[in-house]
Amino acid sequence: MDPVTIADGSDGVDDWFDAGRQKIKCPPFCVHAMEVAPGVTTIGELELLDFVKKYVEPGTGLLIDARTPEWFNKGTIPASINIPFTTFSKEANDPELLATLEKLGVKPKVLTLMEKFIHFIKGLFGMPVNENALRWDFRKAKDVLL
Repeated sequence: MDPVTIADGSDGVDDWFDAGRQKIKCPPFCVHAMEVAPGVTTIGELELLDFVKKYVEPGTGLLIDARTPEWFNKGTIPASINIPFTTFSKEANDPELLATLEKLGVKPKVLTLMEKFIHFIKGLFGMPVNENALRWDFRKAKDVLL
């Protein structure tokens, strides 16, 4: 097989495929699709700009930089806010976590008498009760891009 040079991403790629290179088994360090994990959508620059225009500018969404403040202060995407990933490992009543949840549009949930009764009955019959679902009200949560 003759060597193929990929110089500009157009003709070279076609030459690569024409030369049969796509049949070579790819080791783990080859180029792969952008998927971090199943169920996690990876976006590019255009999708990010679209999110900023549709959600961040009108105030219904937040672009979050989840790195620690030291890294955030070295440079970040304009319009993003810093909410370090470590914030979410804090206790449920931690003031920093509560302030963060408020920024996200999440409020402490006030259970109605009927909700309390339903959860009590579930407990009596050994049915699973998601305690976190009882704690927070996400009905007015903002759209978030992380």
